[in-house]
Amino acid sequence: CSRPAGSDPDYTLDSDEPDKGIRVNSISPGYTATPLTRQPELAPNVSKWESETPMGRMVQVDELTGPATFLASDAASAVTGVDLLIDAGYELW
Repeated sequence: CSRPAGSDPDYTLDSDEPDKGIRVNSISPGYTATPLTRQPELAPNVSKWESETPMGRMVQVDELTGPATFLASDAASAVTGVDLLIDAGYELW
């Protein structure tokens, strides 16, 4: 998916509020293993999705916790306007 420059909500919000100490970031997970994706009827799709990532697997829900914690912490005090991809490398291909 591509969007015109400046149409990203993170970019718009971030550029409007930096002087107020507001940081706007987002996390974009790729194919994620959830109870829904573990249903037997989705097994063919899961195999396809896993084959579409360089890491050969789906993101686990608990793998989103660390990046979210980082972005919300003081360790990311200079991070703003970032969309963090957590997608097992899907965007590399």
